[in-house]
Amino acid sequence: MSEIGNLSEILHADPAILQLVTARADIANHLATVRDTLTLALQPARASVHVLKQWSAVEVYLQFVMARHRIEQVRVLFLNSRNILLRDEVMSQGDVEQSAIYVREIMKRSIDIGACAIILVHNHPSGDPSPSEADLRITRTIAATGKTLGVRLLDHVIVARDGIVSLRSLGYL
Repeated sequence: MSEIGNLSEILHADPAILQLVTARADIANHLATVRDTLTLALQPARASVHVLKQWSAVEVYLQFVMARHRIEQVRVLFLNSRNILLRDEVMSQGDVEQSAIYVREIMKRSIDIGACAIILVHNHPSGDPSPSEADLRITRTIAATGKTLGVRLLDHVIVARDGIVSLRSLGYL
């Protein structure tokens, strides 16, 4: 703990760093297993959960799986016509400052899955969940493209160590 920080930082630390700090590969592997188990336990149930009725659980899950990533990651929650989660998929990973969001790939995957709505999620490794101009532009583009294709963008959520921001709640959708 003194080397890395709190439990969340330890669980999300790179396994190679954990091995250096602990000098034991078995401890690093065990901590990775604990992280993966917690991720599965916190993940919203797929078959019968109306995602929007349990938004607080979705926020806890997103905060756990994304807030401490050291690189930016784009994730999409694909929903059916009743807003039941069909899939939760990582669509791309970038570097410490940005990750590509491919509108075409997101829409193609939405159609392949049969999703009627999506929630776009990405993290800010800086810790600040405030949306950038690029975040706002891509939100407008995905919303417009999705409208044309019959796939509603319900929200674009930005996750960071310092909190979660919903672009819908800020009035951008």
